[in-house]
Amino acid sequence: MNINYYIYVILISMTMLTSCEKFLENTPRASISDDKLFQDEAGFEQALNGVYSAMAGQELYGDNLSMGYLSALAKNYSITASSHQFFLTNTFNYENSPRVNEVWGKSYKAIAALNNILSQIDNKKGMFSADNYHLVKGEALALRAYLHFDLFRLFGKNFQTNPDALAIPYRTEFAIAVKKANTGKEVVEMALADLTLSEELLSADPVTNEDTYRRYRLNYYAILALKARIFNYIGKGNEASKYANLVIQANKFPFVEEGDITTGNQARKDRLFTTELVFALRVKDISNWAEGATNGTNYFRNSVSGPLNYTLTTSEANYKDLFEGAIHPDDIRYQYLFEVDDKSSTSSTVRYPSKYWQTWQQAAGEISRDRIDQTVPLIRVSEMYYILANNASSIGEALGHLNTVRKNRGIKTDLLAANITDLQLVDEITKEYQKEFYAEGQTFFWYKQIGAGKIKFYVPTVTPENYIFPIPVDELEYNPSY
Repeated sequence: MNINYYIYVILISMTMLTSCEKFLENTPRASISDDKLFQDEAGFEQALNGVYSAMAGQELYGDNLSMGYLSALAKNYSITASSHQFFLTNTFNYENSPRVNEVWGKSYKAIAALNNILSQIDNKKGMFSADNYHLVKGEALALRAYLHFDLFRLFGKNFQTNPDALAIPYRTEFAIAVKKANTGKEVVEMALADLTLSEELLSADPVTNEDTYRRYRLNYYAILALKARIFNYIGKGNEASKYANLVIQANKFPFVEEGDITTGNQARKDRLFTTELVFALRVKDISNWAEGATNGTNYFRNSVSGPLNYTLTTSEANYKDLFEGAIHPDDIRYQYLFEVDDKSSTSSTVRYPSKYWQTWQQAAGEISRDRIDQTVPLIRVSEMYYILANNASSIGEALGHLNTVRKNRGIKTDLLAANITDLQLVDEITKEYQKEFYAEGQTFFWYKQIGAGKIKFYVPTVTPENYIFPIPVDELEYNPSY
């Protein structure tokens, strides 16, 4: 990455991390120095909140790495019009894609901001009250691991076939200097090292005492879940199962009650299954692109201004096929997460993915942070069951984990070991990823992990190269390690 870019990173980090409602005094944002930003505990918390805000932006997990670009790449949506903003994803055409460059640039800006926090915090440890030093430092380290690991999953080669291939720079310093690219193996090792330290720092995380708001921070259980995800991705099944079990056995993330999704009270219908979220982001502007018309995007509602260019939905046939509606009509994901758009200007029968129609009405005893809307899931407890299934010692054991999720989704028929081979087990896990993480982005990562040569609703053969985002031109030009 070129020198000018990193100078820009340093300057912009002072301005991007100012999303909290209260800012330090009234000094203009562009002129805030590190000394002033980090002069007290509130400044560190503000800087960290700024990273969460950046991650929640459209360029990252608010859109590109969740419901939008990544889900389109996984063929979640029926996209046929050449004018559609995601039409080129039909052939995995990343050439000159602004979204690829956005993911790279915004991720590394967030990482630079985290490294700035980490470069300052140990010298200011004495100014923190209670356990806040451990919370801020632990979250910063964990977020650094999270961002780097996803960059690796996007821009690196398949780990299990190419662990020593150059991947991405794992940046641990707040510095201008170009950082050489690390191999996939090195990236994983450094991410796990960050997570091990953060796990120690967050051992007294309030999430362990039923603070459900902590699901919107990279909390202690999210660290364990991320470790499970990483070990699963690199093929270390025992370690993956160990951490997945720790998350499940904590009993902090119960499956959604069916009544909470079947209720006719639209203001309380829990389309996101929020009790199951181990880690999520608060995305305050999500309605602008998920179901509004701001900036010309309108993913999950009918749009008067060019629905063919922006709408993300699927055909009735594909919807029924994906959720196996003919044999599992009681699956609550099938029944309640694709709905008729009552705001449609052209048709009252078109179904739209309604997961992000999530609304919220404050109930007695609730406060604003209890709201269940404005949310994008990043880690679900159901993924832990899929990780256990993927690494089980027998088909029967694996199916037990899959059947646990299926039962809690309303499916009345268990998968039976007598009917499933090893190859079919991978297919069944894949089906669950397709259903569970529709419009959340994780299905693309699963396809890459297993090296899927065929993916649902895509006829051509998928090659390993189709799963690899191209390194941005600026990085290739200025980073000699490539």
